[in-house]
Amino acid sequence: GDERGRQRASGRAAEARAGAAETALSARAVAEDSRAWEQLREVAPPRGGAGGGGAAQREAWQQVMQRMSDKVPRCHHGEKCRVQVVKKAGPTQGKTFYSCARAEGHRGDKESNCRFFQWAAAAERKRKGPPA
Repeated sequence: GDERGRQRASGRAAEARAGAAETALSARAVAEDSRAWEQLREVAPPRGGAGGGGAAQREAWQQVMQRMSDKVPRCHHGEKCRVQVVKKAGPTQGKTFYSCARAEGHRGDKESNCRFFQWAAAAERKRKGPPA
């Protein structure tokens, strides 16, 4: 009884630490994304607009979009995932995750959703590698 209670408490504490670490990584990823979006606001889209920066604007826009695109993992089909945010109330509300972008279908249908799922913080850890 008492030992089992300590194990549960220890498990909850470990989950809380992991959740805090994941939240910190998510916040860092959002901050990096925010910086990229700030750059996008500074550089007008290549369609023209005020200033008409031409090739330099187009190149800057493409670089920022490439950096953003490189952050999205690929599902089991080898395609870029859909970026989503948990809306349901609970401990994961507001967290970002990636999932297969294909439509749901029959479980055996290879052309339908492959059920890929990954928290954005986990993808961030994979990109950066193990801590030094």
